[in-house]
Amino acid sequence: MTRLVSALVAALALVAIPTAAGQLAATPRNLPSYTVPNAPGSIRVPAPLSRPPARPEVRSYEQLVTLWRQAGDGYGVPWQVLGAINKIESGYGQNMGPSSAGAVGWMQFLPSTWLRWGMDADGDGLANPWDPEDAVFAAARYLAAAGAHESIERAIFAYNHAQWYVDDVLAVAGTMRGASFTAGPTNTLTDPAGELEARLAQARRRVARLSHALDLALGNVDGRQRTRLRLERRLGNPNLSDAEFARLDAELARLEVAERSSSSEIDRLQGAFAEAVDALKRIKQQQQEIAFGAGLAGGGYVFPVAGEASFSDDFGVPRPTTWHHGNDIFAARGTPVVAVADGTLISVGWNDVGGNRLWLRDAAGNGFYYAHLSEFSPRAQDGARVEAGDVMGFVGDTGDAAGTAPHLHFEIHPGELESMGYDGVVDPYPYLTAWKAGAAAGGQQSFDGWVFPVGGGPASVSTAHTHHDYPAADIAAPVGSPVYALHDGVVVKTFPTDSGRCGIGLVLRTTIGEEFLYCHLSSLEPAIVRGRSVDAGELVGRVGSTGNSTGPHLHLGVVPSTRYPQAEPWFQAFAGVAFRWQDAPTPERPAPTANARPTLLRTPAPSGPVFRVVRTTRIIHFTRG
Repeated sequence: MTRLVSALVAALALVAIPTAAGQLAATPRNLPSYTVPNAPGSIRVPAPLSRPPARPEVRSYEQLVTLWRQAGDGYGVPWQVLGAINKIESGYGQNMGPSSAGAVGWMQFLPSTWLRWGMDADGDGLANPWDPEDAVFAAARYLAAAGAHESIERAIFAYNHAQWYVDDVLAVAGTMRGASFTAGPTNTLTDPAGELEARLAQARRRVARLSHALDLALGNVDGRQRTRLRLERRLGNPNLSDAEFARLDAELARLEVAERSSSSEIDRLQGAFAEAVDALKRIKQQQQEIAFGAGLAGGGYVFPVAGEASFSDDFGVPRPTTWHHGNDIFAARGTPVVAVADGTLISVGWNDVGGNRLWLRDAAGNGFYYAHLSEFSPRAQDGARVEAGDVMGFVGDTGDAAGTAPHLHFEIHPGELESMGYDGVVDPYPYLTAWKAGAAAGGQQSFDGWVFPVGGGPASVSTAHTHHDYPAADIAAPVGSPVYALHDGVVVKTFPTDSGRCGIGLVLRTTIGEEFLYCHLSSLEPAIVRGRSVDAGELVGRVGSTGNSTGPHLHLGVVPSTRYPQAEPWFQAFAGVAFRWQDAPTPERPAPTANARPTLLRTPAPSGPVFRVVRTTRIIHFTRG
């Protein structure tokens, strides 16, 4: 969303508040550039960087307002956004970590990011994330580097890669005292991104309202079923008088009328719910095109794996010292890896993290990073020119992926974010989805809108046609394997702690009205909460063995458990692609050919939804026992 940030900041006068010891009297001159990160070794930091100080710095709210304004004025960033991030990340310095992801200090920087963008704002000779002046100015610098002058939302997303985080920061920023802050434009010109943001908020509210209405309607079904059972039992009493029998029979007839009306209402709500989720997806796609341009999602690009593959939106997932800068595309070892566009290869070789890795730069200046290849093709040489579809290597598990399921780690670095260095990335998922839709050589990533719920491929994922005591699927996979939303829908329940028979899990209501129970996960993704709308293939958690489980697997059940998920056509379509059968031969899929160059189509991004939505009849509400 385009923002006239500099004009906004210039309009905010600094309040005259006495400074405390250590607080800056004015905005420092000669601030470090936000267009160029720190050179290695150019700043002096505490040792070790992750150790909290024995006596943390303390600032009053008035002093912090002055600091936010100074840093915002220095880098052209709305001070309210800095204040909101300060509040959300550390509670104004009350909870400075280190966090579970390793983030530290007043503004919760990862150490690797601090080394690139940290600064010594108070002039004490130390760039210290535990110091409020250094941390807030560094945050303003990072946001400016991430494009805050053009789109404050995009800059906040770069700070923490989650849309809910952007929403929370903007909401808190709007409550900051002093000059008002809104996410809308400061001029009267048409702002398409601003209109999309408003439409997105409205679409989310509609999805939430319809999901709640479905909950109530399905709850009424439960109540009527109990009433019907009670009436039928009483009508079976041979000692009833004729008058009492007639009264109960009339009550049962009225109940049947109400049930028919309720069924129609549930069908209507399910249809409206599916349309609302579909509208939400279209708005998200339009936002991606405005934020980063439609070029990457359009013609001229192809899917990077020439064979059967599965992937999910695991961008931004925390790592021990950083966060996931791309998506992992799982495929059989040796599946050809191809150039997504015409371009030039650079940095072809090995490092301990990426293993066999390379970079591809296209004519538009966009960079694409490929990692964990088992080996390179003869074409993969530094400086070599390649065309879209050329085989550059093969899927593997080299580098720090050793021992995991074979996959390609893939990143997109748009040319316009080059000043941010390695952190100048965008989520590859929407682009991979668009490119996958145009690939002629590839397996079933989706089947009528369904995605297989466990990643890793048939080498490590398996299930049987039946379950030991009632209809369900126990999908065996290694601990930590990714678990995905199997269809577009809304999370209607979560079980975030290891308690009860299910352990950690969730209930997903799909856009076609069916509900699925996920159990025995090792963890849920932080963003997976009740009411969250999810896309098919979105990462929701990891395989585990919590609850009443004898080993690592995903327990997948239809709610209520009236049929086997593995008997469904969509589930069986993934046999040999995403899993293997434990109790029967698994269909053979065509093996990828390493020698022949794959024939790939270049097609524009789909103009409508990627997955088809089909309506079904009403469902029965499920209560977890």
